[in-house]
Amino acid sequence: MEAEFHTVSEIAQHDPRPKATGVGDLAFGSLAGMMGKFVEYPFDTVKVRLQTSESQVFSGTLDCLKQTWRNEGFRGFYRGLTSPLVGAMAENAIAFYAYNRIQGAIRSATGARPEDSLSLPQLFLSG
Repeated sequence: MEAEFHTVSEIAQHDPRPKATGVGDLAFGSLAGMMGKFVEYPFDTVKVRLQTSESQVFSGTLDCLKQTWRNEGFRGFYRGLTSPLVGAMAENAIAFYAYNRIQGAIRSATGARPEDSLSLPQLFLSG
């Protein structure tokens, strides 16, 4: 049995792994932003209500949670979510895209392969 030798470009043409695309970065970044905002938003709602209400409206955080649930239900914790949700989706999509593009540029500049790990300073530089 003889050994076969191929050039890098021949191997790259037959590489079965999917190529990284900016569309994937944007999609997954948007999804990450959306999920993060859904988790964080009820806490932010309670915080803002405590900060902006008269001192006698709520006796504390638990009271604010109870009153919001009793008076407005589940939806009360997510009132006004649309604008922050769109912003979080855009912010995270751009962050994911930029992070992966900068990593690609560092790999190209250093001659590293896509599967090679970057050093800690290179990761810091990526964002």
